[in-house]
Amino acid sequence: MITNMLMRRLNREFKEDKYSIYEYSHNAKSIYFKYNNINVTMILSCDYPFKPPSRIFVENIELNHGYFKLKPKLVLHEIEKRKIVSCQICDSFMCSNNWSPGGITLKDIAKQMITYYEQVKISENIVEIKKSQVLPFDEYVTNNILDYI
Repeated sequence: MITNMLMRRLNREFKEDKYSIYEYSHNAKSIYFKYNNINVTMILSCDYPFKPPSRIFVENIELNHGYFKLKPKLVLHEIEKRKIVSCQICDSFMCSNNWSPGGITLKDIAKQMITYYEQVKISENIVEIKKSQVLPFDEYVTNNILDYI
C-alpha cells in the first residue's frame, strides 16, 4: 500500500516536467534524477512523504552539515559573506521543521540544495583566485571584482 502511494506521488511530482527521468530503488528507498542536468540522489526516510528525505547527494557528493561546515577557514569566510541562511541544512527543506508533505516536492529540495552547493563551489573558486593572485590588480580591486561573482 505504501509503495503504491509513494509511486503515485513520485509520478505526480515528475510528470509535470516531461524531460525529467527518475529511477526509484525500492530496496534502497532511494531516488535518482537529474535537475537542470545535475545528478541528484535522495535517500527517502521510511516515513516519506510525512518526513523529508534523510540524505541528499548532488553530483555524488553528500550534502550534510559536515559538507557545509568542514571547509578551510578561508572558504568558510567566503561562504559566510555570501550566504542567505545561517545553516544550509537547518534552514532547508531537508529539516523536518521546514518540511510540509503537501507543499514541498523533491525537486524543490533539489533546487534549494543545488543552490547551496553552488554557493560553496563559488566560494572555493574565489579563495583559489585570491590565493593564486591571477588577477593583475591590487587586493582592494580584486576583492571588489570577486564580490560581484
